[in-house]
Amino acid sequence: MTLRTILTAAFMTLASAGMMAQSVKIAGTLRGSVPADLKLYVMPVGVSSLQPDSVSVNGQKILANTPVSPYNIYKVVAVANRRQNIVPVHLTVKKDAANLSMTIDAEGNIDFNKADADTKALVAFNDISVVRSKQLWMDGKTMQAEALKSLVLGYHAIADSLIRVCRPSTVTTQYLRLWASTFSFENMENLRFATGRMPQDVGVDIAAEAKRIAPAVDCPMSSAFDSSPRVVLASLPQGSLDERISAVENSVKDALLKLRIEDVLLNKYITTFRYAVNYDEGLSELTSLTERYGLDKKYLSEF
Repeated sequence: MTLRTILTAAFMTLASAGMMAQSVKIAGTLRGSVPADLKLYVMPVGVSSLQPDSVSVNGQKILANTPVSPYNIYKVVAVANRRQNIVPVHLTVKKDAANLSMTIDAEGNIDFNKADADTKALVAFNDISVVRSKQLWMDGKTMQAEALKSLVLGYHAIADSLIRVCRPSTVTTQYLRLWASTFSFENMENLRFATGRMPQDVGVDIAAEAKRIAPAVDCPMSSAFDSSPRVVLASLPQGSLDERISAVENSVKDALLKLRIEDVLLNKYITTFRYAVNYDEGLSELTSLTERYGLDKKYLSEF
């Protein structure tokens, strides 16, 4: 069994069943004006799953079981009054258990009691990001170009400021900086849809920004962010499938990120290929790449 085969199997496991089988029991208290229709969920960051895990609410007691986050970061989701609030929290796991105490208001807004430095930094960045995202979609059409550019690209400065003030752990520090990079990239992608203005018209060069942040995104923690493959892809030269796969193989360091990027490229190739026009050429190219780089043969079968 080759290393790529092993990594591919690991990637497929990550994508379908989650990164880790070990689970953590999260227990704690819930205070405040708890909405009658409240539903709570928890999602471990860095673990892929089909749906979040439900949190049971019994009076003021809460209880959930979920896979362990490799970064000790979880997202608590509150659904109430037709609103959804998603808030990150840092939990210290001891003996497969963690304690969570939070207050919730009638609108489902969450406040964590006795939050540590990591949680304070995560919540602050989340709150700022929500406000700035709303501003992009609501005011972006009329904002001055320089102000709009600053709004889209300002997340790194925000993360660095929170890191200086809150002094979170090394892991959370890295997570915040990656979050800033990927979230900024997502806002660059959304710029045209949110404001009707092209990125270059407000001084935003997506390819240049992607090249700047891609080296930091190319790390094991990139698995915690859905947009990581798109960031790296945007930093690489355009071209044929052969040229792009070769660029990924030669430049991307993290093995699982490499597999995720190639999965994006190969699925796009298969779903958009003009089979009636040049099937033989496409099959030849894909066969050559599969043999050269040991790609999963499932792509050949799907083609």
